[in-house]
Amino acid sequence: MIRFNQFNLARGTKPLFENTTFTLNPGEKAGLVGANGAGKSTLFAVLLGELHADGGDFSIPPNWQIAHVAQETPAADKTALAYTLDGDAALRVIERCIAEASAAHDGAAEGEAHAAFADADGYTAPARAEALLLGLGFTLEQTREPVSSFSGGWFGLQRHAASGASADQALWRQLLAVRNPARATDRLAAKRV
Repeated sequence: MIRFNQFNLARGTKPLFENTTFTLNPGEKAGLVGANGAGKSTLFAVLLGELHADGGDFSIPPNWQIAHVAQETPAADKTALAYTLDGDAALRVIERCIAEASAAHDGAAEGEAHAAFADADGYTAPARAEALLLGLGFTLEQTREPVSSFSGGWFGLQRHAASGASADQALWRQLLAVRNPARATDRLAAKRV
């Protein structure tokens, strides 16, 4: 469970949270609403371990993984599918090994790399990444569009998918932190998790 107990946090001289206490139990869903500058992003930074309380306690189970949706969209020309596949760093390393071995005409190294690719389920990775994106509300056509063509909310969902592409973990995170839930894509993400 996520627990804030007598939590205090200020940004500069502005107190954002004063003696705030609440608990979120597993399976519960919550929304955080407030005006600009009220502390919503600051609270997300606390959840992500980027900021710490000025007073009181904050706890989250140490074995929980947190997936969060970024607000910025990178200027990348790669497709949403390729961007999602980039989330599986180990698979991308194996693909580079295959290319390097092939370029060096090293058949033994290339064979070993192909075996590692098969062991990593590399042959099914595009289909699994596509399923993640479709499950997050992307259309098949959108999976082929460049990342730079999406808004921050859509990009955030791609980043979320990429964070778990290696083992389809994105759909099984214990906590999905979504900023700007007023966006349709963010509501979609909160609904599907």
